Amino acid sequence: AWQARGGLTDTLRWQRLEAAADAGQPAIMRAAARGLGRAADQALAAAYAAFIASPATTSAQDWPADARSRRIALAGLLQLARADPDQTEARLPGIADALGLDPGQRGQVRYQIALWTVASYLPAAARRR
Repeated sequence: AWQARGGLTDTLRWQRLEAAADAGQPAIMRAAARGLGRAADQALAAAYAAFIASPATTSAQDWPADARSRRIALAGLLQLARADPDQTEARLPGIADALGLDPGQRGQVRYQIALWTVASYLPAAARRR
Protein backbone atom coordinates (compact mmCIF):
# COMPACT_ATOMS: atom_id res chain seq x y z
CA ALA A 1 0.00 0.00 0.00
CA TRP A 2 2.78 2.40 0.91
CA GLN A 3 4.53 1.75 -2.40
CA ALA A 4 1.28 2.43 -4.28
CA ARG A 5 0.93 5.80 -2.51
CA GLY A 6 4.24 6.98 -3.87
CA GLY A 7 6.71 5.19 -1.59
CA LEU A 8 10.18 4.42 -2.86
CA THR A 9 10.29 4.52 -6.63
CA ASP A 10 12.78 2.43 -8.56
CA THR A 11 14.88 5.57 -9.03
CA LEU A 12 15.03 6.17 -5.28
CA ARG A 13 15.78 2.49 -4.65
CA TRP A 14 18.73 2.64 -7.07
CA GLN A 15 19.99 5.80 -5.37
CA ARG A 16 19.85 4.08 -1.99
CA LEU A 17 21.50 0.99 -3.40
CA GLU A 18 24.37 3.04 -4.83
CA ALA A 19 24.82 4.97 -1.57
CA ALA A 20 24.84 1.69 0.36
CA ALA A 21 27.49 0.33 -2.01
CA ASP A 22 29.65 3.39 -1.41
CA ALA A 23 29.27 2.77 2.34
CA GLY A 24 30.03 -0.96 2.04
CA GLN A 25 26.56 -2.02 3.23
CA PRO A 26 25.42 -5.06 1.20
CA ALA A 27 22.47 -5.81 3.52
CA ILE A 28 20.98 -2.39 2.80
CA MET A 29 21.61 -2.97 -0.90
CA ARG A 30 19.70 -6.26 -0.77
CA ALA A 31 16.80 -4.62 1.07
CA ALA A 32 16.57 -1.83 -1.52
CA ALA A 33 16.78 -4.38 -4.34
CA ARG A 34 13.80 -6.40 -3.12
CA GLY A 35 11.38 -3.63 -4.04
CA LEU A 36 12.63 -3.01 -7.57
CA GLY A 37 9.88 -3.46 -10.14
CA ARG A 38 11.62 -5.66 -12.70
CA ALA A 39 13.05 -9.09 -11.96
CA ALA A 40 16.11 -8.30 -14.10
CA ASP A 41 16.80 -5.20 -11.99
CA GLN A 42 16.42 -7.23 -8.80
CA ALA A 43 18.90 -9.82 -10.10
CA LEU A 44 21.43 -7.16 -11.10
CA ALA A 45 21.06 -5.38 -7.77
CA ALA A 46 21.58 -8.70 -5.97
CA ALA A 47 24.76 -9.26 -8.02
CA TYR A 48 25.97 -5.79 -7.03
CA ALA A 49 25.28 -6.55 -3.35
CA ALA A 50 27.13 -9.86 -3.62
CA PHE A 51 30.16 -8.06 -5.06
CA ILE A 52 30.19 -5.50 -2.25
CA ALA A 53 29.86 -8.33 0.29
CA SER A 54 32.71 -10.31 -1.24
CA PRO A 55 34.69 -8.38 -3.88
CA ALA A 56 37.56 -10.88 -3.83
CA THR A 57 35.49 -13.78 -5.14
CA THR A 58 32.38 -12.36 -6.84
CA SER A 59 32.42 -11.76 -10.59
CA ALA A 60 31.58 -8.43 -12.15
CA GLN A 61 32.39 -9.51 -15.71
CA ASP A 62 28.76 -9.94 -16.85
CA TRP A 63 27.46 -6.61 -15.63
CA PRO A 64 26.40 -3.94 -18.11
CA ALA A 65 29.26 -1.55 -18.88
CA ASP A 66 27.45 1.52 -17.57
CA ALA A 67 28.06 4.23 -14.99
CA ARG A 68 26.21 2.38 -12.23
CA SER A 69 28.22 -0.82 -12.71
CA ARG A 70 31.45 1.17 -12.73
CA ARG A 71 30.44 2.93 -9.51
CA ILE A 72 29.63 -0.37 -7.77
CA ALA A 73 32.82 -2.01 -9.05
CA LEU A 74 34.88 0.96 -7.88
CA ALA A 75 33.31 0.82 -4.41
CA GLY A 76 34.03 -2.90 -4.13
CA LEU A 77 37.58 -2.62 -5.41
CA LEU A 78 38.36 0.23 -3.03
CA GLN A 79 37.02 -1.88 -0.17
CA LEU A 80 39.05 -4.89 -1.31
CA ALA A 81 42.23 -2.80 -1.64
CA ARG A 82 42.14 -2.11 2.07
CA ALA A 83 41.69 -5.79 2.96
CA ASP A 84 43.83 -7.43 0.28
CA PRO A 85 45.92 -5.17 -1.99
CA ASP A 86 47.45 -8.13 -3.86
CA GLN A 87 44.03 -9.57 -4.75
CA THR A 88 42.84 -6.14 -5.82
CA GLU A 89 45.84 -5.68 -8.09
CA ALA A 90 45.10 -9.06 -9.68
CA ARG A 91 41.38 -8.33 -10.18
CA LEU A 92 41.64 -4.73 -11.36
CA PRO A 93 42.60 -5.27 -15.04
CA GLY A 94 39.80 -7.73 -15.80
CA ILE A 95 37.09 -5.71 -14.11
CA ALA A 96 38.40 -2.40 -15.45
CA ASP A 97 38.48 -3.70 -19.01
CA ALA A 98 35.08 -5.41 -18.81
CA LEU A 99 33.30 -2.36 -17.41
CA GLY A 100 35.38 0.39 -19.01
CA LEU A 101 36.75 2.03 -15.89
CA ASP A 102 38.32 5.33 -16.87
CA PRO A 103 41.93 6.23 -16.01
CA GLY A 104 40.81 8.26 -13.00
CA GLN A 105 38.87 5.34 -11.56
CA ARG A 106 41.75 2.96 -12.19
CA GLY A 107 44.04 5.47 -10.51
CA GLN A 108 41.84 5.62 -7.42
CA VAL A 109 42.09 1.86 -7.06
CA ARG A 110 45.84 1.82 -7.69
CA TYR A 111 46.33 4.55 -5.10
CA GLN A 112 44.45 2.51 -2.49
CA ILE A 113 46.43 -0.61 -3.43
CA ALA A 114 49.68 1.29 -2.87
CA LEU A 115 48.45 2.95 0.31
CA TRP A 116 47.30 -0.25 1.97
CA THR A 117 50.35 -2.18 0.81
CA VAL A 118 52.61 0.33 2.53
CA ALA A 119 50.36 0.75 5.57
CA SER A 120 50.29 -3.02 6.04
CA TYR A 121 54.06 -3.43 5.56
CA LEU A 122 53.48 -5.92 2.76
CA PRO A 123 56.47 -7.18 0.73
CA ALA A 124 55.35 -5.37 -2.45
CA ALA A 125 55.53 -1.95 -0.75
CA ALA A 126 58.72 -0.85 -2.54
CA ARG A 127 57.27 -1.73 -5.96
CA ARG A 128 53.92 0.01 -5.36
CA ARG A 129 55.00 3.27 -3.74
